[in-house]
Amino acid sequence: MKRILLLITVCLLTLQGVKAQDECSDRYQEPIFSGTKKTFSVQFGVAPMPGGANRNLMYDVFEPEGDTLALRPLVILWHGGAFLDNLLNRRSPDILAIADYLVQRGYVVISADYRGIKSLGSLLSEKDMVQAVVRALLDGNDAICHIINDVENGNPFRIDKNQIFTGGVSAGGVIGLQGVYIRTLDDLTPQQKTWALQVDGGKAQQVVDNKFCGADIKGLINISGCLLDTAWIENNNTALLLIHGTNDPIQPFDVGYPLSIPLLPKMMGSKPINEKALKEGIDVTFKVWEGRGHVPFFNLDIPDILTLNLVDQAIFDQTLIDIRDFIFSRIECEPAQIVSSIRPSEIKSLNIFPNPSSGAFNMQMPEDGIWWMEIRDVTGRLMHSQQFTGSRMTYSAKDVWPAGIYLVQVASATNSNELFSGKLIIR
Repeated sequence: MKRILLLITVCLLTLQGVKAQDECSDRYQEPIFSGTKKTFSVQFGVAPMPGGANRNLMYDVFEPEGDTLALRPLVILWHGGAFLDNLLNRRSPDILAIADYLVQRGYVVISADYRGIKSLGSLLSEKDMVQAVVRALLDGNDAICHIINDVENGNPFRIDKNQIFTGGVSAGGVIGLQGVYIRTLDDLTPQQKTWALQVDGGKAQQVVDNKFCGADIKGLINISGCLLDTAWIENNNTALLLIHGTNDPIQPFDVGYPLSIPLLPKMMGSKPINEKALKEGIDVTFKVWEGRGHVPFFNLDIPDILTLNLVDQAIFDQTLIDIRDFIFSRIECEPAQIVSSIRPSEIKSLNIFPNPSSGAFNMQMPEDGIWWMEIRDVTGRLMHSQQFTGSRMTYSAKDVWPAGIYLVQVASATNSNELFSGKLIIR
């Protein structure tokens, strides 16, 4: 809905000879939503754990409260935790904080389960770790396929399937990188391929043959994850954000063994991934944190752990900004289905009084409803936005606005064709 209002602003101000700001200038950059609508535990699959027991696989959905836009970009996140089952989960605090930040800016965010390993001893086995990553990749693929199926059958979360971003932290970054760049099981060594085909009855072959059920991934966010082989990397039109600390002892920044354990497969970190991505002409952003360890915004030194000083807030805040800027610069702000639905003749006159006003005014709507209001100055700058219910709304500007003409727009939250616009004169 907000895209509709912003597009109307552009049209009206252009007719007046005034150039408006970019249509996405507020949404997707600034926190325009204060509340989050949460849908917990959407089941997307049932899969066997090592040993035979089945596990129900879930994801949580986070949406902007009160948002009425028809289609929204989606960000799918996977948590870290060294692939150890139940060490962390889809409600890991860092994942929830990233989700909240993006939801405030108008995105839909999904945090998804994946199966892990039960025993610390598996960290010393190449076979166990390869199969753990394969299981996680299968689960990640199933989650995306479930989302795409929902989009094509009612689209309850109003997701724009052409604007999907994925990624995660640590192990979540590993899932994202392997998922996006593995092309065929023959990319693996013969032994690794054999181990992969032992998981879930050889399902890995079906997945690489129909990866993500045909969905394109517009951007991949990797925070301290690694790739098994940069030879897999080719330009598949997926943009790439790499965030990594140079002193990472767990997932190498350069090339090395995870946790410095030679029994595990050698992995390639963000440095060689960036080098190969640049050679392939991939749209890549590389954020290097000099001297930081695993997951740059975590403080993992013993004194910090003992004092529970676990997060470097400044680095975390910058990471959020980096994610925001990466996604924002790659989304499309005027989908064709929104633009084509606008007809100037459908815009109705808004009843505003008193007008001129000193900053306080009323609006009378034709009927009770749920409405979204925006007020902009003649440059297109957003002065105020809010949702209200009923047929009448009273507003008083909290700050002193300069005298001049302002555009007030109101749209129905339930009927995208019910659009109202009027000029407010402040004196």
